[in-house]
Amino acid sequence: MRKYRLNLYKNKNTVLIAGILTMHLFFSVVFVLYQIPFLVVYNTCATFLYGLLLLLSRKRLFIFLVIVALEIPLYAVLTGILLGRECGSIFFSYAMISGVYLFAVSLERPLLHYILVSFPAVFSVFFLIGWSGRPFYNFEILYPNFMLFHRLVCIIISIFFLGYLCIGQQKELISSQQANRKYIERLEFISDHDHLTQIPNRRCIIRRVTEMKKYTLVIFDLDNFKSINDTYGHHIGDQILCRLTRRILSMLPEEAQMGRWGGEEFLVVYPYHSETIRQNLENIRSFVAEKPFGFEEFILNVSITAGVAWSRTESSFDEIVAEADFLLYHGKKTGKNKVVYPTDIG
Repeated sequence: MRKYRLNLYKNKNTVLIAGILTMHLFFSVVFVLYQIPFLVVYNTCATFLYGLLLLLSRKRLFIFLVIVALEIPLYAVLTGILLGRECGSIFFSYAMISGVYLFAVSLERPLLHYILVSFPAVFSVFFLIGWSGRPFYNFEILYPNFMLFHRLVCIIISIFFLGYLCIGQQKELISSQQANRKYIERLEFISDHDHLTQIPNRRCIIRRVTEMKKYTLVIFDLDNFKSINDTYGHHIGDQILCRLTRRILSMLPEEAQMGRWGGEEFLVVYPYHSETIRQNLENIRSFVAEKPFGFEEFILNVSITAGVAWSRTESSFDEIVAEADFLLYHGKKTGKNKVVYPTDIG
């Protein structure tokens, strides 16, 4: 049932065309019973008009709106002249004025277009209010209850028309807001994450770290990465970076964060100081070194070198990064495939 309701509003203009068609068909029967040939012919022709609109492309919403904005006020004026302004057809024009601007929510057109389209309905309202001529069919004498019946029908149809449009436009606005929210979330993700590895980028990881009061910072680098790119190509190098990222993430504790620092350098942040970090890093280093990356035609053994630094009250984030970076390059110069701590170099 819920799916049906959603489809009902998704195909809003089709439902509206069908609704107006049904209205004219209903009035055709009514005026056959009350023997008003002109209104029978008019409503029959209008029924065929909206039937034709149902068969044509329903993507041209503004054209549909223009046709309805002309036909409904014309019908209101004709019934007002033939039956008397007390028949209630003026409510159709009231509904049409509001309906035109409800359509403005979803159709991207200048406001002037909607002002022009609303003119027939506005004109019909003023005409019917000022109309003082005698009706062609004096139904108040012939059928005392008909005028009340017709007025109630006009009011009910007008309320349904406006209610349906309001709910439909509300759903469109909610849908648009949800789409915009997803788009914004996607933009935020793109701006905060590395395109290749899909982990936080340098800007994002800096923002997160600077919000921490205590942390352990690790910078690690893939050893001999330039030679891998030169020998096997950058597409293999990119695959290794992605697979290495997944491998390290699988071994990090849940509270640790990892980001791409630049090139083949990555940064891992633990939001605490603990001896367990040393064991975790050693497990990661040995796992990377002992488990090669397999490709269709060859196998690559890789290793990583890391530098570790701890946050201190007297030191800024940039100073901690510089310290970890210094330790990383010290490890590079002294053999690679190792994790270097400040205590390791005295």
